[in-house]
Amino acid sequence: MNKKLKKERLLEQILHCEDMLQGSIVKINSRCGKKGCKCERGEYHGISYYLSYREGGRTQMVYIPKHLVAEVIQRIEDFKRYWDLGVKLAKLNLQELQEKQKTTHKRAR
Repeated sequence: MNKKLKKERLLEQILHCEDMLQGSIVKINSRCGKKGCKCERGEYHGISYYLSYREGGRTQMVYIPKHLVAEVIQRIEDFKRYWDLGVKLAKLNLQELQEKQKTTHKRAR
C-alpha cells in the first residue's frame, strides 16, 4: 500500500475519534463532613467517579455520574487510539520528508 493511501486511512480513522476525552477515571470514596454523619465514623457514602485531567499544569477533576462512566471510559479509549494514529501519521510524514531530502540532495550534486 502506498504512503498516500496509508495517510488517508489514518486520517479517516482519526475522524472516528471525534468524541474523545483526555484524562483518566478516578474513583473516590466520598464523605460529606456533616457532624454526626456515618462518614464521620469512617463509613463512606459510596464511590464517586471523576474524570481527572491536566490543564495549565494543574490537575482538574470533573464529576461523572455513574450512568455515564462506561461512556467516558470509551471516550478516553478513543483519545488513546487518536494519539496512536497521530504517532503513525507523524512517522509517515517523517519518512516522506527524509525521501524528499534524499531526492533534493541527489539533485544538488
